[in-house]
Amino acid sequence: MAHFAKLDENNIVINIEHVNNEDCLLNGVEDEATGIAHQTAITGYSKWKQTSYNTINNTHILGGTPFRGNHASIGGTYDEANDMFFPEKTFPSWTKDVTNAKWIAPVAEPTNDDADKSVNWDETNVRWIRNDIQGVAVDYWNPDNSTWNPIT
Repeated sequence: MAHFAKLDENNIVINIEHVNNEDCLLNGVEDEATGIAHQTAITGYSKWKQTSYNTINNTHILGGTPFRGNHASIGGTYDEANDMFFPEKTFPSWTKDVTNAKWIAPVAEPTNDDADKSVNWDETNVRWIRNDIQGVAVDYWNPDNSTWNPIT
């Protein structure tokens, strides 16, 4: 079964349709243009892009060739310049990693060496923090010296 993302005027994914393979074939081979023509004919809407259910972070989970970075997700975007789908942007400070088709923080996520704490992004202070079991922020990551420092 083929999958097609319905895009709005800003390339935001507004729906994902499952299309029977036979409705996407041209001379026996799956063809995006044929699938788009089929979707346009039945919906009257013409802005579609094919997407791969098996592609995540620019890796094909079954070992095949990745297609368009990620499977499209509603609310995500189609990046026309890079011909790939991105999920919704996680935080305003994060940027696109087109190699891995994902959003990345301006500071690399540190390793958590304390199983009793969870690592979370603090957008207000643009840093990684660790929360205790109750969800209280107890320390922050200092990338300059690669240490966790207490929040005071």
